Amino acid sequence: MPSRMGIRHLFSRPPPSKPSPWQANLPCVHSPADGCTHHNPHHSPIHFDPHLLPKNTNRDAPPAQRQPHQPAPRSAREPPQELFSALPRTPASGSLALLPHVHQTVPYSLAFYHVHGVMAQLRGGVRPQLSRLACAGMTGAGVRWVITPVISGGVLMLEYALAFAAEGGDWDVRACAHVRMGVKGGRARFERRVMGRREEWREGKEVEAVCCERCYTDAGLRLRTDGVVEVRIYKDLGQGLHPDDPKWSAAAKGVDLKRDTKDFGRMKGRFQELRAPEEERTGFDEAD
Repeated sequence: MPSRMGIRHLFSRPPPSKPSPWQANLPCVHSPADGCTHHNPHHSPIHFDPHLLPKNTNRDAPPAQRQPHQPAPRSAREPPQELFSALPRTPASGSLALLPHVHQTVPYSLAFYHVHGVMAQLRGGVRPQLSRLACAGMTGAGVRWVITPVISGGVLMLEYALAFAAEGGDWDVRACAHVRMGVKGGRARFERRVMGRREEWREGKEVEAVCCERCYTDAGLRLRTDGVVEVRIYKDLGQGLHPDDPKWSAAAKGVDLKRDTKDFGRMKGRFQELRAPEEERTGFDEAD
């Protein structure tokens, strides 16, 4: 039985200290002067921590594949857009896990700490900094891309909008771990694989309403008459509570889950509802 002094000592211990917040990379930043046209249009010096990216990350595309920007005069440079996290900054914790890139030239590296950060702000009654996750640009390979985040129904959702010329070559877009889309020989193509086995294959001028049964991803591809390919991908990344959240694990790690067919098209429908000018600017569902 502990002594009275020992009991007094136990109750006099200070509470465990919370981890100190650390500055995170923006999803579009892969080097000290990197960034998309939203966050660093002139490629000015910007915060970059190389330890937050895996060593095998190609940062994401070689410089030759990125659209060059002209440096801006100091007076015209944008104020820094900072982002902080208090999660463990170690690969073993799962905080640094990244979403796979939907296309090899689109430099967007969203980690779990990004998802957790904006959702923690929502739970704490603070307006989420969704603008930090909203990125856009043009790659040197000719891919125009816009990524829009929205919080709706207590989860974080992303919309990827890509556009490129069909004549540029054989394009391959990875909507998720199970679904690939692209263009070859002037025809749109779609492939679904489960456990490494091809389950479905389609070709034509349009691939609409592709809904993955193994993760929360909806997608579509359209080959326009002017030769431009439009791709839309929608993802539900969950509540951002833990790296093992089923929706995040399915999107980031390719862990299979069984998705109810009644959920198909939900993310696309929600983004279409939020296309009103005021909500589109913020990317935030005021109802939540």
